[in-house]
Amino acid sequence: MALIAKLTDTLAQFVVARNWLSADRAGRLAGEARERSTINIAARSRGEDIQGLVQHLRATGQLTAGLILRALLSGNLELFDAALAELADLPLARVTALLHDRGGASLQALLIRAGLPESTFAAFRVALEVNQETGYVDTIGGAARLRRRMVERVLTHCETDGKAAEPLLILLRRFATESAREEARMFCEELVADEAHVPPERDLIAA
Repeated sequence: MALIAKLTDTLAQFVVARNWLSADRAGRLAGEARERSTINIAARSRGEDIQGLVQHLRATGQLTAGLILRALLSGNLELFDAALAELADLPLARVTALLHDRGGASLQALLIRAGLPESTFAAFRVALEVNQETGYVDTIGGAARLRRRMVERVLTHCETDGKAAEPLLILLRRFATESAREEARMFCEELVADEAHVPPERDLIAA
């Protein structure tokens, strides 16, 4: 994690020095790259490794509401549960049990105890509802990427609710753009892979 942070910071300083990006934009992109790398690492971790990662993120000031929301919107419930357990100072098993309560009261109590901003509560609630509807991610790659349907559901709710703070809406719109771009990239890769397996027309004629 320290190496990733150092690398992204170095790259950000480089592009700013070359006047390719403003300092604010470079810093934001570096932060997003760190978050994506963190989610990627978490998708490959289990048990004590996840808890160790969460403790490190908290100690370095990286266990933010934005990162935790990204984890949930990627379908990574293990990281989401571990993050809330760490911030709320509760046993992981207790947090996991509370999150299965679909009434919503338990989630709000957890978010309050974890010290997360009240303006994010609706986003977490809707994301958890969609997660429960669609099922859990069962692949490493799946748990490392934002899930477009979930992001769009949360964004739509927050845009029409009228209570969401503008910084949250900006974050969700960035997530929506990222998830759409990633989905398009995967679709193109699948097309290329399919093309690679199609035999040439002359082979089909010969057959």
